[in-house]
Order: sequence, then C-alpha cells, then structure tokens
Amino acid sequence: MGSIGTKHGPEAASAADRHGPRRKLWVAVAAVLGLALAIFLVLRSGALDRWMVPGFEVAEVHPADGTMKLQRANHTYLVRCDLACGSFRVGSSYRMHIAAGELRYESTGREISLPIVEEQVDFTGPGGRG
Repeated sequence: MGSIGTKHGPEAASAADRHGPRRKLWVAVAAVLGLALAIFLVLRSGALDRWMVPGFEVAEVHPADGTMKLQRANHTYLVRCDLACGSFRVGSSYRMHIAAGELRYESTGREISLPIVEEQVDFTGPGGRG
C-alpha cells in the first residue's frame, strides 16, 4: 500500500533483507582484497626487511687509522670510514645495505660509503667442516 518509489512497513523490510547479505559479501571481499594489496605493497617495497634485518653494530672505531669494525649476526666487517668515523658511536646499531665491496649508510640526506677492507664469517654451529 505504498506510493510509487517509496516502500513502507513489511515491503521495506523485505527489500532490505534481499540486498543485505549480498552487500555484506561485497564489503568482505573488498576488505580482503584491500588487505592483500596492502600486504603486497609492503613486501614489495622492502619495508619489512628494514624492520626484520638487524642493523650493523659498531664494535670499534679507530679515527686515527680511519677504520671501524662493524658486526652483524656472524659477520664482522672492517671498513674504511676516514672523515665519517666521527658520525658513528661504539655500541650503536645502524641500518646499512651492502653494495659491491662497500657498506652504504644514509644519514641526514647524504649517503656515506664505507669500503670493506676485511670481512670475517664465524661458523658457530656444527656441520659443514668436512
């Protein structure tokens, strides 16, 4: 008994019931796709690596020699730091990435290249010894 284009009473309730489950399904599908896209973009950008990969810890700094010793996991690096030695503090950890024969650190908009002089790998677990 409603007018044209307007539903009242039981007619309105039955119309809402018909479209309710379908709308909920589309909202759920859109939410899952949005979450999957967000996860994909985070993984592709490498942001997860920056959170999960440990930084390089400064073990020693030798400003007179222009070198410093960095440690990460079972790797120890002796790098040449020259004038940049003063930018690093013993016991602090820094996010760097390994390039061809050097470590690179970005600080206040400038990139510091630290040529690798020596690299040591410590094998602490059993196995692989012949």
